[in-house]
Amino acid sequence: MLDDNNLHMKNLFVFVFVLVLLAITLGCNCAPLKRGSQDDFRAMRDSMVNTFQQGMLQHDTSLVMQSWRMSENLLQVDKTHKENIYHHRAVVMAWLGRKKEAIENRWLEIQCMTDSNPDKLVYMAKKYTIENKKDSAHYYISKLLEFCDSNKDKHYNDQKSHEGYMAYLKLIAISLNEGPAKGKEFLDKQLKKDPDNDLYKYLKDNWKDFLKCLNDKT
Repeated sequence: MLDDNNLHMKNLFVFVFVLVLLAITLGCNCAPLKRGSQDDFRAMRDSMVNTFQQGMLQHDTSLVMQSWRMSENLLQVDKTHKENIYHHRAVVMAWLGRKKEAIENRWLEIQCMTDSNPDKLVYMAKKYTIENKKDSAHYYISKLLEFCDSNKDKHYNDQKSHEGYMAYLKLIAISLNEGPAKGKEFLDKQLKKDPDNDLYKYLKDNWKDFLKCLNDKT
C-alpha cells in the first residue's frame, strides 16, 4: 500500500511527465562498461528509459529499480550526457516517492546546465521563491522573462509548439512573481488567442496540480 506522501509524489510526477512532454532519449545495459561509442551510449540510454517506462506502466518496482541501476553504470561511462542521466534518476526517485533523493538528483542535473538554460532558470526561480529569498527569486524570474522575450520571435519548424512553450515559461514566471491569480489571467488570455492549444487546455484543467509543481523542488 502507498502512503499519502508517496501517492502524492507519484501523482505529481505523472503530471510533470505529461506536461513537460520530455522525450529524452536515454538508455543502458546492466553490465558495467569502460568504453564505448556514442551509439553504444545512446542505445544504453534508450534501454534505461524504456525499462523505466515499462515499470511505470506496469507498476513494477523491480523494473524501475533496474532502470536506476542502469543509470549508475551510465554515469561511469557516458560523460557527455550527465545532465540527462541525473534527470532520469530524479524522475525515478520521484516516482518511487523518495523525495529527498529526487531533489538531490534534480540538483545535480541543474548543476550540469548552462546559466541560460530555461529549465535551470525555472528551477532556481522556484527554489528561491520556496525559500523566501526574494532578491534571488526576483533575479531568476527576471532572467526567465528575458529569455521568453528574447526567444518569442524566433522561427522554428513547429512554431506553434515553440510559442506554447514560451507562454508556459512566462506563465511560471508570472505565477511566481505576481501570484496564481495573475498567472490564471495570463493563461485565460492565451486560451482566448488559441482555444485549441492542448497545453493551455491541459493547464486549465489541471491548474491545482500546476500550482503544486511551483511549490515542489523536483
